[in-house]
Amino acid sequence: SAFQKGSKGSGYVCLGNFNLKGNDQLEKGSVIVLDRLCGETVTLHDGVSGKIIANAEVVKVDDNYGVRVMEVCKRENK
Repeated sequence: SAFQKGSKGSGYVCLGNFNLKGNDQLEKGSVIVLDRLCGETVTLHDGVSGKIIANAEVVKVDDNYGVRVMEVCKRENK
C-alpha cells in the first residue's frame, strides 16, 4: 500500500534494539534502554509487505515519541 493522500493503511517503525546479558532477567517493571535517541534516523515500513516506505527522524511530542518524515521512498525502491 502506498500511503497517499486520502488512502488508509498501517505501518510500523522500529525505535531501537537492546541486548540482554546472560544474567539479566526480563520482568515486570524492567527498564530497557534502546539504542536510539531523539533526532536519529529510522525507517517506516508498510504494515502489509514490510517494505520501507519512508525515512524519518525520531522526535518527542509532549510525553510521546513520534517520527518526522524526512523522505518518502519511490515505489520502485520499496
